[in-house]
Amino acid sequence: MQGTRMQGTRMQGTRMQGTHLEGTTLVGGALVLPASDPSLAPCATPTTGLGRSCGWDVGGIGTCTPGESVTVGTATACGLGICTGDSLLRVCSGQAACGPRSSAEIASNDNACGSTCSSATFACPVSGSYTVLVGNQVSNATDDILPAASTGTFPLTVPLSGSGFIGATLQGIDEQGTPFDILIGDIHADAGDPSGEILLYTLLAKDSSGAWQNLCETDADGVAEATFLAGTWDATGARNDATDLVTIGCTIGVLNKCVRWGYKPWKTVNGKALADYHQSCTRMARADYCGNGKTHTRDGTLIDIWDNVPIQQRDPALGMLFEASWMPSGAYCLSRERYTLDPLPIALECPWKLAIPSISDLLSGCLVKLTTSGRSAIRTNNLSYLQTQ
Repeated sequence: MQGTRMQGTRMQGTRMQGTHLEGTTLVGGALVLPASDPSLAPCATPTTGLGRSCGWDVGGIGTCTPGESVTVGTATACGLGICTGDSLLRVCSGQAACGPRSSAEIASNDNACGSTCSSATFACPVSGSYTVLVGNQVSNATDDILPAASTGTFPLTVPLSGSGFIGATLQGIDEQGTPFDILIGDIHADAGDPSGEILLYTLLAKDSSGAWQNLCETDADGVAEATFLAGTWDATGARNDATDLVTIGCTIGVLNKCVRWGYKPWKTVNGKALADYHQSCTRMARADYCGNGKTHTRDGTLIDIWDNVPIQQRDPALGMLFEASWMPSGAYCLSRERYTLDPLPIALECPWKLAIPSISDLLSGCLVKLTTSGRSAIRTNNLSYLQTQ
């Protein structure tokens, strides 16, 4: 699953603020919630307008200096906040939600700055705090609304990380760029990682009937979980940095496997950044010799991996033969294809990458070299059995 957006994370209907990824751990802040009010209850039927007493969401609690002028907005046109549709805004005194035209309501707005988004200016209450309620013009609309304030602290949040995100809903993006909700059903540390740095997530999405179903297929160990990894990977298997996008790596896939083999792309070990080692590992696990996204392996194939960090050390079993050395862009060189003794088909797949092996390459078992780079470019190596078709 590519391109899960961190912006707009929701936790049981409450918007998360500043959610980001640290390693495989989601870190953010949950809104401090106000005392409740009937205005926060869903409307029984679609209802419109500022005067409705249902179908509002909590935008956040703010603090300010009593008497100072504060502007809260959801209107990009006004320079404060974000809305993607037709938003409404209500401001209540203190840390409690309020109803329309109540004594606690100190400001409200429908359209502002020539847009269908909203903005309101008010004097900071004596209490030094206020509550912002937001809603779409029609109560059952789902357009994004993200308010901001001109001064003071807004919104008040409490830190949240790790298992605190159980029950949160993220916005995912499918291959066609269409957004959809992803529910975090469970989070736990990977039992195979003594450091506790790798978190495994049970991620659910709604099927065509509206039922929540696991996003991941079950792997060979009967596990259907995932890690979050910063950035995205394209159809050729190349990694792309992205500050607001993460990729879901299911345990059945190579992105996850390479992390669990120790190639944690957010870390540096012995002065070596592991991002390139993780990328090299994904090429190796797929047997993507040409670095074009084409795999030459099958599920369940055994390989022996080693590197110079060291994360994995050479530990061959009887009958294993040298297969290839690897870079982030594909194979540095190979002795043979994973299922044959013949390297020629790979040479014919990407002939423009062919280069003359050095003496050191030949002594290391390299018969076909796929780069002009020197051996310092190698990140991982592998042995494999001579597999049968």
